[in-house]
Amino acid sequence: MHSVDYSSLIISLIIQHHLLDYSSVNHRLKVTPHPGQKYTQSKMHLLKPTCLLILSLVVCTNASADYWTRVKFISHAINPLNLMVTKEHVMELDKTNPTDMRSRALLAARLHPDTKELIPAVLSLPAIIPVNLLIVAGMLNARSSASMLAWQVINQSANTGVNWANGNKSGPNKLSMNELMMSYAVSVLASCSLSLAVKQIALKRKSAWLTHLTPLLAVGGANCVNVGVMRGREWFEGIKIYDDDMAEVGVSRQAAKSAILHTIISRNAIAAALLMVPPVTMVQLTKVMSMSTPMRRQLTELLVILGCMVPAVPMGVALYPQQERMSVEKVEEPLRTTLRAKGITQVTYNRGL
Repeated sequence: MHSVDYSSLIISLIIQHHLLDYSSVNHRLKVTPHPGQKYTQSKMHLLKPTCLLILSLVVCTNASADYWTRVKFISHAINPLNLMVTKEHVMELDKTNPTDMRSRALLAARLHPDTKELIPAVLSLPAIIPVNLLIVAGMLNARSSASMLAWQVINQSANTGVNWANGNKSGPNKLSMNELMMSYAVSVLASCSLSLAVKQIALKRKSAWLTHLTPLLAVGGANCVNVGVMRGREWFEGIKIYDDDMAEVGVSRQAAKSAILHTIISRNAIAAALLMVPPVTMVQLTKVMSMSTPMRRQLTELLVILGCMVPAVPMGVALYPQQERMSVEKVEEPLRTTLRAKGITQVTYNRGL
């Protein structure tokens, strides 16, 4: 449903020496007896953008009375226990057209809204937190640049798979296996290369602010590339749009562009929250907790990241509804004229997650 690039984001930030003092040889943490004034003050700079981010999200989302309902809905959908539900039960549940939120969330998490086919469990919404925590754990224990790059490839591969499994599948043409594999290769290569390039630029510039923004820029860019490549056909060929009765009324490129852009925005909103909150939390925890061993620090980091993921994922996914509505005036010609003639003023489309 919604693959946020949590792992590369968080680990990119964790291994920055200005946040956690790792040895360049074996990535083991050096325990600093006293947090140091410059250390603490530099981290406090992150509090302002964190507060601004949270405030802006609250202001924007409170404009919609449905936002918190969507947050609750997504919270049910990301429950890892949904992975335990069998295919037979999901298909039977779909036939009953349930009205309760938990059942509808289960169907939204496991069934693709366009094809009504079962989404592979590892690529579905309930797998987001377990899969990304596993990748984070692997990155935390990486002892070389080669192993870190390998985990980055695994992470981008997971994101690519989720983009493919959960993208809008209502377009006129489907990706062939050769096109899918080519898109996968380009997506992983481009997103990993961009992430590494941004980090290298930051190191050469030796800019404190650029260093702070490096993980967000790298992951934000990788998200854009990954989504753009895997859903590029939608951008150029369009996706199906529907009237109020959910009857198909055409294929729109403008709807596809809106769907892709909103997906990128929601993912990077989550990425920004995960960029700000865990590092600030870890800096504060080092003042009151003993981090005498790398294992203890890594376990603490995982718990902090988990505690941030649980609210951040549903809040980010819910920024835009999965079934979005768009004014006919925004639809391209000649489809716009046709819809006007039918008296249609609003159309609906599946954004994808």
